[in-house]
Amino acid sequence: PAGATFGSDDVALLGDLARRTAVAVDSARLYEESTSIARALQASLLPPTLPRKGVVEFGARYAPAGEGNEVGGDFYDVFDIAGGWGFAIGDVCGKGPEAAAITGMARDVLRLLMRDGRRPDAALRRLNTAILDLGDRGRFCTATLGTVTPDADRLRITLSLAGHPAPVLVRAGGTVGFVGTNGTLLGVFPDLDLAEDTVILEPGDALVFYTDGVTERRANSTMFGEQNLLECLRGLAGHSADAIAGLLEEHVQRFGI
Repeated sequence: PAGATFGSDDVALLGDLARRTAVAVDSARLYEESTSIARALQASLLPPTLPRKGVVEFGARYAPAGEGNEVGGDFYDVFDIAGGWGFAIGDVCGKGPEAAAITGMARDVLRLLMRDGRRPDAALRRLNTAILDLGDRGRFCTATLGTVTPDADRLRITLSLAGHPAPVLVRAGGTVGFVGTNGTLLGVFPDLDLAEDTVILEPGDALVFYTDGVTERRANSTMFGEQNLLECLRGLAGHSADAIAGLLEEHVQRFGI
């Protein structure tokens, strides 16, 4: 009321409110700073652009799960090599700075080796050795590595899978199916069982790579799963690479709502 003064109890209450407000503001500032750092670090681990040239199209979506201030272990990459392009997709165990360190190393090692002319399975073996050399700091990792080579109006894909989910071949006519021979994941065993597979893409075909964040998306106790993935991609046959990536992301996100 007008003319009233604050008593000692009022002053104590206001002081407590001020301290609580200061702590909340400082926590929000630190969280925003941590989130900005995580986003910048995550962006540095992904390709800034995707090639779009001649008969080939690339499309991608990346949607990190969990808190915004955590760096995920999933990565993908597309880069120029002699005669075509190299590509990689992988999933490092865990999140945070430790996973990001392995993610950055994996991406750089695979890109360097592929540009140096190594075959996909040989590059994966070398990455496996590099992870094992880290000892207790290493983490296991799944990955798929391959090359894209134009052949007239077709594309020749050579790929090797190291414990990673098999990609889906989507024919222009609507036929879908998993392709590739799965091998040993990286960072656990010194000797790997890896194979190389070749896939020919005709005009209108697509080859879709993903991490288990897609198939393990949950709606209560039900997972999105491989069958939902196949059905979704069957309906996207003939779409552009970017449209397939975007629409698949929408389907997966809606499934978990």
